[in-house]
Amino acid sequence: MRIPKQIKGYGFVYPIFQKKNYKWLGTINHKKGYIVLQKNQHHCRKESSLLHELIHMVSSENDLNLKETQVNLLETGLYQILKDNKLLK
Repeated sequence: MRIPKQIKGYGFVYPIFQKKNYKWLGTINHKKGYIVLQKNQHHCRKESSLLHELIHMVSSENDLNLKETQVNLLETGLYQILKDNKLLK
């Protein structure tokens, strides 16, 4: 998957910043509306991190209150399905 410079979700545009040596693999700031990904991680890990942050977006926007463990499980499962079926490049 190509990592875009921004992504639209729930009526908003979220810029996606990539920062070297960022302390987390990825984060989303719901109030300010942006996503940060660690730039110097393997591309597959970066795809997975973006998917993880998008699940946080869906959880937040729908008041699902998913715990980090639940987000991790969804991200891992969805990412593996997308990769196994060659839906990600």
